[in-house]
Amino acid sequence: MVKRFKDEVILARWVVDAAALRDFLREPQIRSKWYTNVPKDLLKECEKHATGAGLEVVVRKDAVFVGEWGTSNWSFEVQVHETWMLFMGDEGYHVPVPLVPGARAEAERIAAIYAALEEQAHLEAQRQFDEERAIPTWNNRLLLFVETHFAWFVLGFFFVLIPLLVLLLGFLRGDISG
Repeated sequence: MVKRFKDEVILARWVVDAAALRDFLREPQIRSKWYTNVPKDLLKECEKHATGAGLEVVVRKDAVFVGEWGTSNWSFEVQVHETWMLFMGDEGYHVPVPLVPGARAEAERIAAIYAALEEQAHLEAQRQFDEERAIPTWNNRLLLFVETHFAWFVLGFFFVLIPLLVLLLGFLRGDISG
């Protein structure tokens, strides 16, 4: 087992026995659909412990550890299957994690925590965006004008600005050649 830090906050921790690890490694969904996106070191770590006493899995808010292998959580989306759970990251990167038999309820609790974290991050991003848009800068004033008068802006662009540019270009060309 990997030595844990004294002050780390662990959401869940379990030890997967060798039989469950072998079932996890034989899981057809992991091998077929996401095999190219699954970290090879994770599968090697599971294979290494599939004949021994088992493998410890630790899930924190900021990281997932499967034996000696670990990764930081860059995504909050989690899918729960019967014998494993899947942490999904950006760019199609998937981290399957083996479960202890009968631990589906614990995995769903973790998935709910991650969904709440995702919602919290989304709300914080929206709050920051709203704060930035409320600052009275020229860019924000122009955006507000365009958003509130979009139809007039489009009509003015096509029927006023473009004809003026065409006239200006024609006038400049006439002076240069003249």
